Amino acid sequence: MELANGTATVLMSNYALAAVPPPLMKMLHLTTLNLSFNKLTNLPTEIGYLVHLVELDVSSNLLTSLPPEIGMSCGSEMKNFVTGGIVTLEKLDISNNQLVEIPESFNRLVSLRELELNSNCLTLLPSGFSRWKLLTKFCPNENALELITHDLCNMSLLVELNLSKNKLTELPPALGKLKNLVRLDCR
Repeated sequence: MELANGTATVLMSNYALAAVPPPLMKMLHLTTLNLSFNKLTNLPTEIGYLVHLVELDVSSNLLTSLPPEIGMSCGSEMKNFVTGGIVTLEKLDISNNQLVEIPESFNRLVSLRELELNSNCLTLLPSGFSRWKLLTKFCPNENALELITHDLCNMSLLVELNLSKNKLTELPPALGKLKNLVRLDCR
């Protein structure tokens, strides 16, 4: 664990963890949490307490679902949680799991800049995902997506988009409006 300017970083990658250690959910000033390459099958709902979290990496685990508290904020569903939820997330890596859906509450993650969803079992993205307007990197590749709606074209800051290895038969025609797009992979 590193502490700097009152913020904390926890790197617990490759620890063979089957569960998130409960004391982590009490670290309210945590800004970076890396739990990748473990054996996690779920994340605790208390993850919503981590209101200052900017980076979350839970890639390469055994997750089949995600708690909606990741995208909830006080004043809605999280009345007992600290104000804000973790809608401050800028970088989220949930790749290489067994996820079949993304909770609708993730639409509230309006600060996201990088989102790695690759190598899961997703068949669709949550409705209203166009709220992720700050995304520069979006990788829902290696899933089972059959449709990408025109909402994708509202992500005007996208630089990298990887849609490869899905079940897509067409792309939204307005994809050409993404003027900052440098890398598009649709193989």
